[in-house]
Amino acid sequence: METGRASRIVFVTAWSGCGKTTTGDYLGTVRGFLHLDGDEDMRKSDVPELAAATQGLIKAFSQYWFKDKSAPAELWHPYYQLLVDKCLESKRADDNQEIVVSMSVYRREVRDFLRGKLGEGLLFLKLDCDVDIVVKGALARLEDYLASQGGTVSVEDHWNGPSQFEGVCFREKYGEFSFENWKRMQLE
Repeated sequence: METGRASRIVFVTAWSGCGKTTTGDYLGTVRGFLHLDGDEDMRKSDVPELAAATQGLIKAFSQYWFKDKSAPAELWHPYYQLLVDKCLESKRADDNQEIVVSMSVYRREVRDFLRGKLGEGLLFLKLDCDVDIVVKGALARLEDYLASQGGTVSVEDHWNGPSQFEGVCFREKYGEFSFENWKRMQLE
């Protein structure tokens, strides 16, 4: 890291499976950035504050953003505020420390919120990846998840049943399960 210049906070954003965490780890290892994994708090369901913030973020995605609607701030602010607080706490500990946060930041309202809290010098690095690779990765993650839940539900069963999005059955919306229909669902 160069001395005599302001340290940076960089949000690495992309679709799931594009390499956000890998990029954050790389910048941490090779360039000395402090890497904050934005998904980390989602894995801590035993902490009530984190579980509530995660549930609000999931609801913002499933009930609003995935339907291309603006979500009420009270749903998603708590989760992103936790990330802001981690960044600011790290800055207080070492003002010269450069920080990289790997987290999906799809919506302009979220980017504006983060800029308002962290300053105009905040940078966003959007990774891109071949769509088929991302979609295949999402399908593989679903298969792994279903297997971790006992393996009694197949991808096709998941597709044909009620989804995690209220009132949505993928089969009814996109047709019989196929890679092309899975891809259409992922891209909408």
